[in-house]
Amino acid sequence: MKILVFPKDSGNPYQSQLFNPMRAKGVQIGYLKLSTINPIVDIFFSVIQLIGYRFLGYSLFHIHWVYPFGLNAKMRQVKLFNTCAYWCYVLALMSIKFLGYKLVWTAHNVLPHEPVFVGNRELKAREWLIKLADFVIVHSESTVDELAKLGLHPKKCVTIPHGSYVGVYPNNISQEEARKKLGLREDKFIYLFLGQIRDYKGVDVLLDAYSRVRTENTILVIAGVCRDPELRKLLNNSADDSTVWHDGLVSDDVLQNYFNAVDVAVLPFKKIITSGSALLALSFGKAVIIPTMGDLSKLPSSISYVYNPTQVNGLKEAMELALSNKTEVHKKGNSALEYAKTLAWSNIATVTLEAFEDILKK
Repeated sequence: MKILVFPKDSGNPYQSQLFNPMRAKGVQIGYLKLSTINPIVDIFFSVIQLIGYRFLGYSLFHIHWVYPFGLNAKMRQVKLFNTCAYWCYVLALMSIKFLGYKLVWTAHNVLPHEPVFVGNRELKAREWLIKLADFVIVHSESTVDELAKLGLHPKKCVTIPHGSYVGVYPNNISQEEARKKLGLREDKFIYLFLGQIRDYKGVDVLLDAYSRVRTENTILVIAGVCRDPELRKLLNNSADDSTVWHDGLVSDDVLQNYFNAVDVAVLPFKKIITSGSALLALSFGKAVIIPTMGDLSKLPSSISYVYNPTQVNGLKEAMELALSNKTEVHKKGNSALEYAKTLAWSNIATVTLEAFEDILKK
């Protein structure tokens, strides 16, 4: 089997963890690339590649995200460019089908967290994808429900869970050593938010909740890149001895410093379907504080503290509950690691490959 994938996301181990077990079984994986110059060049460049890969025997096209078709902020100001970008995206999908590929979409989210196309074209772009896809992979039934709310009904859906990250990153230091590396006191109860700081992830909501939870025995650690000027200003104004912001990309080899140093991870999303961030925390043996949204609402209570994001004090009360019983937090953390171990990529790759084989027979 030969599978053409789009786009290649080197910054996220999801694809390598999914496809490496397939490669071990002899499956060939290729990646479609865009030139990133302009939409017209992109469609020409992509069609040439599609023809070339088809000639080489690639028969299945697996799309994960559509963000590479989006324009930079400057080009988005020009209506003609926006129109070209959208129709180049549509033409690319139609070319995939015209050339005889089976088209598969993994719905990591229902709509992009941040706009790719302008106006109602965002939903229209999803409608095209659903219409042309031979089947859609979802990580839980909640994604199907969210698609249906938008009037999107795939021809066929296959539910395959998101794998964990157990063993993907170094994880061999103690909490004491991790806290020393980060300059954090051993006697504190520490909350963690880790990842790119973007509006939909709710860091502003977290800072507000923490301001009403904090005690002399707590610390909130926020670690990640922030390119939003308003959020940067908020973080800078909030930073003190109790609220620590480590500004910048957290490299793979130091992830363990953060997760092993803290007591619990907080994921205060404003909107979400599937969260790799949650699975990352669970893979390091950390309980998570999460809203009742998307796939997160399906996580067992034995590994999480769940709150209703529509309630004013929902996040605050969940953070207070974790703080009130440190023994329970660590017990949930141990259960979190065991849960993460059940989501092995070898099994997920096998199920995915079986779904691919089934669709290629039709």
